[in-house]
Amino acid sequence: SVDGPKGKVAKTFAPVVKIERKDNTIVVAPADDTRFARAMYGTARSVIAGMVKGASVGYAKELEIQGVGFKAALKGKQLDLALGFSHPILHD
Repeated sequence: SVDGPKGKVAKTFAPVVKIERKDNTIVVAPADDTRFARAMYGTARSVIAGMVKGASVGYAKELEIQGVGFKAALKGKQLDLALGFSHPILHD
């Protein structure tokens, strides 16, 4: 489980992965030398990194609009997007 300022996340992993906490870091290693254990080791490491980032920083999505005629403007609490359609797209 991971606990941070943005919340708490808990997950259980397959027993083919060894997960240890050493000196305020998480160490993930495959339990044996099978192909499945090595695959789950990488997956578990990636999931744990996502859990830590989500509990500490939170979720953010950055968009980049490129091209002629595309624009975005914030009108109050609505995002007004002009993306080439015949109408504007409004998001709360």
